[in-house]
Amino acid sequence: MENANNISKEEQDRMFDIAESIVMQYMSYYLDVPVNDLFIDKSNIDRKIPLCIKPIEKYSDKNIAFSLQLVPHDYKLDIPDELKEAEEFKKVIGFIYYSVMVVFNSLLKINIKYEKMHMMAHESFNMELDDEAFAFYPVYMFPPKRMHGMLLQMKESIESDIKRSDDPSLHKQLEELNLHLGRIQYSEEEASEHELAKNNELKEKKRIGIFVDTFVPST
Repeated sequence: MENANNISKEEQDRMFDIAESIVMQYMSYYLDVPVNDLFIDKSNIDRKIPLCIKPIEKYSDKNIAFSLQLVPHDYKLDIPDELKEAEEFKKVIGFIYYSVMVVFNSLLKINIKYEKMHMMAHESFNMELDDEAFAFYPVYMFPPKRMHGMLLQMKESIESDIKRSDDPSLHKQLEELNLHLGRIQYSEEEASEHELAKNNELKEKKRIGIFVDTFVPST
């Protein structure tokens, strides 16, 4: 996905705030836990305004308003192919994808209440974008496999830091990380069976759909 490099910093921050609202609503729906019981900070939960409004060259007299909403599993964005192929459209979709991914991971790390962390870890899902339907859908990953992947990423980061600094604490962190990695045991066959079964169930789950409206700006 391509990032919208021509989107201003102010607009980017606004998009993150609005994306956070719908992602919080989705996580609440997915886990069947009220927002107030799931999140620490709920200040962005009621954002209802469009995510982004952009002029599109092929629609010279109109602006395009992008928004995110919870939708049925079979939702598909219905817009002309020429709009899908417009460079401006692709850039905004790229940044919407980036926004949702960043917000989802940020919420997992810093905004889930402590007593709900175990539930979130057990459900072990990510969001991916169906780039034909233009909707985000949940993807389950076998928890030990997901944890193993996260620890490997942390290991790579620490090893990279060690190359730039000989700080003894980094070597200690690496040693402890390797111990954690050694304790994670699972087979790929077991992981694949669990993921296949769970992801078949998730096909009926609601999604986060991208909506697009066109309008003539007032003069």
